[in-house]
Amino acid sequence: RYSVLTQSVFALTATVTDAEHTGGQLRCEWLTILHHNDHTHAEPVDTNCTSTTVISPTPCDLDSYHYRIKLTVTDVLGLTGTDEVLLYPDCRAGMLTFGSRDNSGNIVLRIAGVTAGMVTVEASSNLLNWATVASPTNDSGTLSFNDPDAQGMQVRFYRARYNSGIDH
Repeated sequence: RYSVLTQSVFALTATVTDAEHTGGQLRCEWLTILHHNDHTHAEPVDTNCTSTTVISPTPCDLDSYHYRIKLTVTDVLGLTGTDEVLLYPDCRAGMLTFGSRDNSGNIVLRIAGVTAGMVTVEASSNLLNWATVASPTNDSGTLSFNDPDAQGMQVRFYRARYNSGIDH
């Protein structure tokens, strides 16, 4: 898993062997690809057999994100071997829960998890139209806030997203 708040650096290492060729006769190509919904964003190919890649944070929202890191090794005859790993955002780090209703009937929500990040909380009565109800900064790891617009509503849905500051 990778952080949804800060860039992550991952080491790119592999044990590369070939029964017929020495290590100097093998060519490595690392490719880091961000998958976002139905399209991809590929980084330039890294031709070092040992290197690093930088993974940028992605939001934890209704969009689908993950990274694929792929290694292709080619010998002098053109034969190739490939391996890959998938990295997913660490969206387990934050959780939005119902706290209670206060004395005025406002819904009190709690957010626990990642610290030092701004959170956008959105509300909807139909799961189609969403409006921002709060954008607090979670400095301590846990915060509570109320939604006075929920007073008297029978149904109200909420979602929370940590804002990484990077748009994709």
